[in-house]
Amino acid sequence: MVLAIQFGVPGEQGKQFSRAFDDLGKGIKDLREPFDKIGKDLRLGMRKQFKSEGTHRGTGWRELSPGYAKRKRKRYPGKPILEATGKMRTALLNDKHPSNLNAVRPLWAAFGIQSRELLERATWHQLGTRNMPKRKIIALEETDRRKWGRIIQTYLLKTVTAAERVAQRDRVQAGG
Repeated sequence: MVLAIQFGVPGEQGKQFSRAFDDLGKGIKDLREPFDKIGKDLRLGMRKQFKSEGTHRGTGWRELSPGYAKRKRKRYPGKPILEATGKMRTALLNDKHPSNLNAVRPLWAAFGIQSRELLERATWHQLGTRNMPKRKIIALEETDRRKWGRIIQTYLLKTVTAAERVAQRDRVQAGG
């Protein structure tokens, strides 16, 4: 389960936006700081989903089938939905876990699970199957997208402001 974050502005506004930020974009070479913040926020949202069994963002995860619920009570007593062994939850929420995908690079980031077995299981739950209802672990809303956009915007403004101060200082030192 990899989350790809994409920002865009449609149509003519997008073209104007793109032209206005072309020069700015040439100076921005590293977005790891805001991507780290976004990854932490994403993991916080997933943590809340697990803790609330899906009611943090949604109506809650559907109950387990009677047969599986009986087997789970015997084998994993007291464990909540989606947490039989705890491996999937830990891999998603602990960015230091070997199965966690927390790839933050200068111009892109990906978050999720990199273990094939856990990824398959997480995908079944996230999307549902013919025999299993959907139980969303990653439940994004428009507020998340706006918040993440603000995180990047704040970082860009801070970066531009710092660059303007350096340029101003250099002009003063050069006598111009």
